[in-house]
Amino acid sequence: SMPRTGHDRTPAWIPERHVQQYFIPSFRAAIQNANVLTVMSSYSEYDGVPMTANHHTLTDVLRDQLGFQGMLVTDFSEIINLQTWHKVASDNDDAVKLSLSETSVDMSMIPFDVESFRQSVLNALNTTSAACPSLPVSRI
Repeated sequence: SMPRTGHDRTPAWIPERHVQQYFIPSFRAAIQNANVLTVMSSYSEYDGVPMTANHHTLTDVLRDQLGFQGMLVTDFSEIINLQTWHKVASDNDDAVKLSLSETSVDMSMIPFDVESFRQSVLNALNTTSAACPSLPVSRI
């Protein structure tokens, strides 16, 4: 990674050309040559978007460009951190809906309240809006 300050949870501002030239080759080798089965999204932000809500990185690049078909897991509590740390979701339901609708996350590391998280997933499945017309039910 290339965090701005070198500290944990520091946003990374990396030009897309640098991502493609310097970072993607090692991921491509791991996915296409070593047949990696699991990838974990990080705590950080990339270009101002928290990784666990980053459609470009987790779907366009990881799934589509690199062809990753394995399991994508969040880092510890990262979906809930969309509300509590990154401040891009208004509540837990919104955080779950944001991550499920914007990314290709398959599993969330839920640290404390599994029942609340489960209820947020059910709420996301039972509500639709212009911002989130549908969720990828096949992954849930």
